[in-house]
Amino acid sequence: MSARGRRDWVRRLLSVCLVLLGSPAAVAQSPDRGPYVPHEVELEGPLESVRWVFSDGGETRLQLDLQTGERRRWKVPLARVWDPEGDGRLEAQGAGRVISMRPWPEGAGAPQGPWALPFVSNAPPVYGGSAWLLAIAWGGLLVAFRRRPLVAVAITAVSALGWAAFGSPASPTAPGTVRWIDRSVGGEVQAIDAARDRLSVDLAALQAVRVSGGSPVRWEGQSGSGPQPEWRLHATGRYLRARYAVDLGARTLEREFNGLGAVAALWVGTSEGWWEARGAWGLGEPLPPESASPGEDPPSWLLQEAPMATEVWLGRLAPETYRGGLSVEPDEVWVRWAR
Repeated sequence: MSARGRRDWVRRLLSVCLVLLGSPAAVAQSPDRGPYVPHEVELEGPLESVRWVFSDGGETRLQLDLQTGERRRWKVPLARVWDPEGDGRLEAQGAGRVISMRPWPEGAGAPQGPWALPFVSNAPPVYGGSAWLLAIAWGGLLVAFRRRPLVAVAITAVSALGWAAFGSPASPTAPGTVRWIDRSVGGEVQAIDAARDRLSVDLAALQAVRVSGGSPVRWEGQSGSGPQPEWRLHATGRYLRARYAVDLGARTLEREFNGLGAVAALWVGTSEGWWEARGAWGLGEPLPPESASPGEDPPSWLLQEAPMATEVWLGRLAPETYRGGLSVEPDEVWVRWAR
């Protein structure tokens, strides 16, 4: 093959690489991080901080002020499989020690079943590796087509459009933290807190946490006057989900009586996939009747993983009403009640 023929092949290869890197196939979503579950940790002072470093680069850091001889048992979020003898690393600042660590409750693992995840774009995020490869291919293309700049610009434009349309994550349209209270047909109730970048977590009721994508996570805990430290999860550019076990007690939703909380906006869905807007549903009131005029459909992000049920009630709870009974406050609360 002549030198000119080889140059043509290089140009074609770079063009294909650039277009593929700007396509959804090149930015396929990586597996979720986690699950992270509570571990019961017993500590003895003097200790100023304890840091658990995960094999994937993430970490859990607990700031505390344990005096000499003082012992405390706290719940700490760690990867479900924590192996201090393997890739994990434990660092303690102070002359004290970590006496014991075990999953809480004993033998706990990742909860099964679907994870409701509000306002998450179906488009896979673009990760750093793809961005670097895209830049390298673009630079090579400019060199290869230095005598035909319009061709290079055209191919770059096609790639950029694919990247923007399919690769970049959409920003959430809902507030910072949305709580989703979900009741299945069988009566099981769970709550999912979802946010982006950072999320405050109630470790006392936590079952597990998942993080979308491959970015390392950072847990920060601060001991205070309460029985447990206050925990916050950080993962820049990622969607975070915390799953809780919720006991509603006597709170319930029935056709004859709203015993859960004031609903600011309600939709009723059928097994055929139709949704009817019913307006507000006050506490203590019966289910609102059908409206003569069709209302707006519920937001599309609320319909992900909709349960198979004869009827589903979907509503946004009013700010002044029941919020789920957890120690961390969300910006918005929704309920999905399957019958």
